[in-house]
Amino acid sequence: MGKVGQPKITFFVKFCIAYKVMQYQRRWNVTPFKAWMMFSNHRGFKDLMQEHYKNRASYLLENILVGPRIDGYSGEIQDPRKNFYKNHIRKIIEQFKSLKIKTPKEYKEYKAKIKAKKVSGIASLKNIIKKTRWSSFLVNKYPYNIPLDFILHHTWQWILKRQCTRKKSF
Repeated sequence: MGKVGQPKITFFVKFCIAYKVMQYQRRWNVTPFKAWMMFSNHRGFKDLMQEHYKNRASYLLENILVGPRIDGYSGEIQDPRKNFYKNHIRKIIEQFKSLKIKTPKEYKEYKAKIKAKKVSGIASLKNIIKKTRWSSFLVNKYPYNIPLDFILHHTWQWILKRQCTRKKSF
């Protein structure tokens, strides 16, 4: 039997939420709550929440996507996004405190640094060694005034000779 209670948030959803909230927080210099509210207006928010609410009732997804509404019994304004932040997002952000968010400039420098590492060392010789193509071999071997039939005939002879001389392993 499974565990009783609310299903756990997957790591993918946690990471995406934490990354985007921290990114908005850094980019616009706002509080985590304000960053969460900004993220809830993002076009990819619906897909992320669909992933989170995939095994639950559909009205939960609709509630968080619609936003604040007035409760029919008490007349108070209820905001599912605010409740979701209070119950989940604060804990998720605390869990990913050490997550490094890069600005576009820092990211470009990081990519250039990785590319520079690939160019240095013995691995850099890998791109220099090129295999000659069969067509370039034929062009170099035969002059341009020899007919194509002659070249194809000699090519097939070479291939057949090579197949006949190859050792067969049984």
